[in-house]
Amino acid sequence: MKSLSEILKEHFENTPKDILDKEWEELKFLNEFGPDVCDYVFSVFEMLKVYNASFDIKDGKDALYENDNEYYLAA
Repeated sequence: MKSLSEILKEHFENTPKDILDKEWEELKFLNEFGPDVCDYVFSVFEMLKVYNASFDIKDGKDALYENDNEYYLAA
């Protein structure tokens, strides 16, 4: 059984562009809801300013898991 990514890859490689454009036009409205990720991040940072919360973004993945960070405030 093929994975979803394999099926999609085959679809995009084997389907003519005009059909892909038609499919996109039919599904385009599904992309037009709510804020995008950039708007969300901006609003979270603005909210943190309002509550006088601040945190440093540290280098490396391990910074996300330290006990003294405040990333949970964004959730």
